[in-house]
Amino acid sequence: MSQHKTNSPTNCTDWVTPRHILDALGSFDLDPCCPADMPWRTAEHMVHVPDDGLVTEWHGRVWVNPPYGAEQDRWLDRLMQHGNGIALIPNAT
Repeated sequence: MSQHKTNSPTNCTDWVTPRHILDALGSFDLDPCCPADMPWRTAEHMVHVPDDGLVTEWHGRVWVNPPYGAEQDRWLDRLMQHGNGIALIPNAT
């Protein structure tokens, strides 16, 4: 998991999606919450801050690796409303 890293050394809630996960899942049309420093493409269309992917029109198959923490639920709710996509979230059992 050496490629699954934070984009910032301190208190960051954004994480880079490992390339092998994206390769295994196939192509995506939209990543509405892509980190600014994403080293590879996650989808055909990638929304970066300062744009707000929660209010952007979602289309097609969506990839969501949301900011971890309190904001995560808003992204998962939006994905559920959209109805076509996959989310990567932490396993906090």
